[in-house]
Amino acid sequence: MFKSILFAVVCSSLLFCGCSAFRELFDESPKEHSAKVERRKRKSEKGHRFQDPMHDMFKVKNDAPILPGSNLSSYEREVIDAHRRSSVSDIESIKREGERARKARQEWVFGKNPFD
Repeated sequence: MFKSILFAVVCSSLLFCGCSAFRELFDESPKEHSAKVERRKRKSEKGHRFQDPMHDMFKVKNDAPILPGSNLSSYEREVIDAHRRSSVSDIESIKREGERARKARQEWVFGKNPFD
C-alpha cells in the first residue's frame, strides 16, 4: 500500500514538476521565436534574382550576375532571353523523358499498374 502511494506521488510530482522543467530546457523565448520567424521570412523573400528553369532543376549555390545590371546591349539581352525561352522546351522534354524512363523502371520492377 505504502509503495503504491509513494509511486503515485513520485509519478505525479514528475508529471507536474518534471515536464515543465523539461519543457523549459527546449522552449524558446518569444523574442528568439520572433527573430527566427523574421530570418525565415527574409530568406524566403530573397528568392532567386532571376527565373531560370535550370535553377529549379539543380541546386545552384552562386547565381550568375543579374542581366539588367550588366553592360550588355539590347540585342545581346534579346539573344540571351530568346535562348532562355528556347531552353524551357528542352528542359520540359528532358523531364518528360525522365518520367517515361521512371515509369518503365517501375513497371519492370512492380509490373503494370492494373488501375491505369
